[in-house]
Order: sequence, then structure tokens, then C-alpha cells
Amino acid sequence: PAVPLAAIARACDLRTLMLRGAVEAAGIEGLSQCSNLDVLRLMLEPRAPQDSFMRVFTACRKLRIIDIYSATDASDQILGCIMLNIKGLEDFRGSHSGGGFCQAL
Repeated sequence: PAVPLAAIARACDLRTLMLRGAVEAAGIEGLSQCSNLDVLRLMLEPRAPQDSFMRVFTACRKLRIIDIYSATDASDQILGCIMLNIKGLEDFRGSHSGGGFCQAL
């Protein structure tokens, strides 16, 4: 079963989230309510749609550490959103697959 991440995000002031498991797209989007989120490390099976992360990276501007390597593909759109909105980023780990190869960023 999927972790009820949206309900957790509404119930507390998350600053660090390290999660391994299944999360629905709405749960990922619910993280956008955690404006004080500092660390985001996700390992998801199955991987979440890229669009689910756009609202998070727009709203959670205090993120310093992002690890979505095993959570979704880091599209150009996601990378652009992070670069535009998260000025204090210290560490990023993501992957982009396409064209028959996988490249770590």
C-alpha cells in the first residue's frame, strides 16, 4: 500500500523526509505544503511521474538536499524548476534516462 504522504504533510511540520516505498502522485504533490522541508530523499517503487515533483520544487524553497535518483526521472523541466526556485541547494542526486542509456546527474 502507498504511504499516506499528503496526510502526513498536513499533520506536521516536516523538515527532513527520507522514504523508501510506494507513494501516489497526490502524496508527492502534498509535500508542497511542507515549506520548511530541508532534506528530501526518496526511493520509490514504482517511480512517480515527473510532474508530481514540480509543485514541491516550486513551494519548498528551503531544500538543501534532494535525492530523487530512485524516485523519478530528472527531466529538464524538473532541473529548471529546481534551479529557478531553490537557491540554497547543496546536494542533488537524480537520474535521467533516455536514448537507451542512463546518466547520473
